[in-house]
Amino acid sequence: MNVKPLIFLLPLAALFVTCKKDDPKPEEKPILSLLQQSSIVIDTVAAPVEWVYGFTFKVKSDGIITKIGMKLPVTGTYTAKLWDMDENKVIREVTLTGASVHQEVFEDFDDVAVTEDMTLGVSITANGYYKISKADATPFAFPIQTTGTTILSFHEDKLSDIPSGIFPLTINQQELSPCVDVVFIDQ
Repeated sequence: MNVKPLIFLLPLAALFVTCKKDDPKPEEKPILSLLQQSSIVIDTVAAPVEWVYGFTFKVKSDGIITKIGMKLPVTGTYTAKLWDMDENKVIREVTLTGASVHQEVFEDFDDVAVTEDMTLGVSITANGYYKISKADATPFAFPIQTTGTTILSFHEDKLSDIPSGIFPLTINQQELSPCVDVVFIDQ
């Protein structure tokens, strides 16, 4: 048996395995992907009062959430929160500043480990949003599946209508406001 080809192939195989292992996992922004759905109508709203709106969701596998972000049709500084809905508590809160309209702005924070059995929420308080509805005027059917998450419901309330520190209570399936999102990376 000739060992010379093996001596050449072993370092090459080791290099391939090392490179493959170091490939970063893909990031998913599940909620902003709703803006890309076919057969939807998108309207932009600059509201005279602040609203709190957000989504509840589950991840399909254990992983990490590394960022919270927004995409709004208005400029300004806004508060976004990541919630543990099972415990009804805020896990992370970030301040996001949008200097331009229609631009995604994401804020890094220490990774939050999440498991597939957790129910999570992400919310934002803002005075403007995208309002999407179906072109045929039918309600959105939840849950909505994305690559790594299951979006369970959309919630919204006027800031003045809910107590401080509460995830929005009113569920709306007719019109969604997918303006806040997370970055999820499965493990």
